[in-house]
Amino acid sequence: AVLVGLVSKPALNGRVVEIGRRVTGGKKAGRYGVEVDGEQYAMKSSNLEADRAGEQAVLEGLVGRPDLNGVAVTVGKLHLAGPHEGRYAIRHAPDGGEVEALAIRSANLRP
Repeated sequence: AVLVGLVSKPALNGRVVEIGRRVTGGKKAGRYGVEVDGEQYAMKSSNLEADRAGEQAVLEGLVGRPDLNGVAVTVGKLHLAGPHEGRYAIRHAPDGGEVEALAIRSANLRP
């Protein structure tokens, strides 16, 4: 899974984690255990997003590039750092032309 929407620990957003056991007691009940750099955290399900690399999707809701809405793509790796952190790499070749690299938010990828 990928960590998203964390306010108290924003540096963890975009990190890929393995989901552990669900916490059953105390004030963290209902959250899921994850480990990041050797530290344990209890995350809400709303902060855990499936890693979508390799998935087929259709681009939607793009404001800056509305010409790409409706285009079918294969989702690439998740950017874990840099200016595109938290976005997925997409390679698109319009009409078989030159390939362009895009960085797309998960919210703009419809299964």
